[in-house]
Amino acid sequence: MFFPALPMEFLPKSLNKQDKIKKIWLELQAAEHVLIIGPGLKTIDPSLLPVDCTHLLYIDGGAALKKHQSLSRFSAHSLIIGDKDSCLDPELEFDFLLPTNKDESDLSFALKLLSPKVRKLTLLGFSGGRFDHELSNLGVLDDFINYANSSVESFFHREVTIDQFIKLFSKGHHHFTHQGLFSVFTLKKQLLNISGNVAYPFNSKNLLLPFQSQGLSNIAYGEVIIQSEENFLVIFAEKDQRHQLFTNDK
Repeated sequence: MFFPALPMEFLPKSLNKQDKIKKIWLELQAAEHVLIIGPGLKTIDPSLLPVDCTHLLYIDGGAALKKHQSLSRFSAHSLIIGDKDSCLDPELEFDFLLPTNKDESDLSFALKLLSPKVRKLTLLGFSGGRFDHELSNLGVLDDFINYANSSVESFFHREVTIDQFIKLFSKGHHHFTHQGLFSVFTLKKQLLNISGNVAYPFNSKNLLLPFQSQGLSNIAYGEVIIQSEENFLVIFAEKDQRHQLFTNDK
């Protein structure tokens, strides 16, 4: 799943630019927390930017925000990836210019530029658009977690945050603090336990089935503890502001 070498066929022809891209790619191999900005993000709330992120990937139209002041710290540590189908600036030069007709998404390609050392991904601008794209993103991110953990000797807990209100966790023991509604889903049937300060505990003796209603509309009053044997999704209902923050939908 990860590129063993830099895929040169997608790079600009300039040797100087290739050297710059290669340097950033090599840095990415040691990154543990990466920020990814997608085409659905129309404005930036600086409070949503993780302070421990070292590198940034712009996916296609997300590059429109590259000059935003709050992203200046990433100016020498970012890459633009995509096929330009959602980019409104035809003059913007991409670091990896992908073909329009391909059998994987821009995000899927971008994830292959990372390494198994990544523990956290923060994605902004990946919700509120086409539902088929959102489902595809969940699938490739789930695959990324699985492949990353199969590529290292020691198992790492991994966490993906999508637009603040969706979290994808690797299998294992996790806990977080929340006040209000949340729902838990799985992509594969599994034994999963929900405990802590919640309205509706879920016993691991019962199978949680993929995208079923068993984990729907729980209520958290503080710490939530989840033990799972597969990756799982948590959706925080109150934070689902996708139509206000990430799209121009009316």
